[in-house]
Amino acid sequence: MKKPIIAVIVLIALGYILFLNVDNFNIKGNYSTSTPSESIPLPDFSNGLNIPKLSLKDSIVGAEAWQAFDDYRKAAHDHNLEEIKKLSYQLSDTCKNKQTESDCFAIMDGLYEATKDFKIADFTNTIFDDKQIISYTDYQKEAPEEGSSEDRFGRTLIYFIKSPTGSPLILSIKFCSTNDLEMPDHCVEPDPSKRDLDNDGWWDSLQNIFYVKP
Repeated sequence: MKKPIIAVIVLIALGYILFLNVDNFNIKGNYSTSTPSESIPLPDFSNGLNIPKLSLKDSIVGAEAWQAFDDYRKAAHDHNLEEIKKLSYQLSDTCKNKQTESDCFAIMDGLYEATKDFKIADFTNTIFDDKQIISYTDYQKEAPEEGSSEDRFGRTLIYFIKSPTGSPLILSIKFCSTNDLEMPDHCVEPDPSKRDLDNDGWWDSLQNIFYVKP
């Protein structure tokens, strides 16, 4: 006769735990404040669910791209040129030349300082095909330029090229700024039909980043 009582107690306990953690699921709703203490109030789904925007963190391709970037950033911090070569699609002449190694290290230091505060959660957009990937943040309002009252908005983009095995290789890191969000974005084209107007397989927004066109 004890088993049914134990089962009821377990169900009530599980329900109570679920209710305590309902905020972790980002459920928007109203909860009754007049419900007797021995019962468990349930969320009201009439207002729907708060479904977050797909972010870089939630994208498999984006997550792989971020890992490549994070490894690249660490290699820059450590002045690990061999690792930089493995993670880069192309290398500057400065870093190819042993005689300018100190200048190459200075570039690495600058890159690390510029990117050390980048977080995966900020890169909420990732577009890709079988050749290339662009991960980028949303536009954020910036302080106006000195002497100007115009609003300005900026965002950061990381460009990748896929290796023959599909691994992301760093092509470039870029910051774009605009004072008109209605104008076409020269840093990334959101419309897939307009990304490659010359039909050569490479998106127009990253073609000018190549040292030598593939």
